[in-house]
Amino acid sequence: MTTDIVPIETKKIVLNVQQLANSLNVTSLDEAVKASEVLHNIKEATRQLTEKKTEIIRLQMQALANVKALFMPFELALKEADKLVRSKVIAYEIEKAEKIETAKAKIVARAEKGTIRQETAIKKLGEVGDVVKTKGIKFTTRQKLEIVDETFLPREFMVPNRDAITRALFAGIDVPGARLIKEKILNVIG
Repeated sequence: MTTDIVPIETKKIVLNVQQLANSLNVTSLDEAVKASEVLHNIKEATRQLTEKKTEIIRLQMQALANVKALFMPFELALKEADKLVRSKVIAYEIEKAEKIETAKAKIVARAEKGTIRQETAIKKLGEVGDVVKTKGIKFTTRQKLEIVDETFLPREFMVPNRDAITRALFAGIDVPGARLIKEKILNVIG
């Protein structure tokens, strides 16, 4: 990938800051002050890079959004057509299977009553047949999760809501099993 779109001045600033950071040795107050200046330079270089990057990303995202918007009506139409055809085929297959099962049940009932002979019933059951597969279409049965009652789920299947816990702790609410810890972070001011 080319770096030609990054302004030369920004490249120079980054290289300069990088060299200063590499050569820095903080062992005195003067050097700590110099480190503070380097941190300010890093902050400014980061701002410039972020600004340029954001400008380019914004243009790319707008182009992407335009392409998505161009194709979206057609994608939605295809999804709806697919859903409609699938529902019609499934309805047809269900109806066909129900008719076959009804016919089989009538033959079995007649055989049990004795209104037809066993051999005739077997022959008729064979003639009724099974559900014929539609060419190019295969039906499968899938299992899908349904949570009936979350209160019965074992603990290992629960995921803590870190944001809610943090907000509660900052609000002074005690949350068993969680606490706030302190860590030092260096902030550059200015």
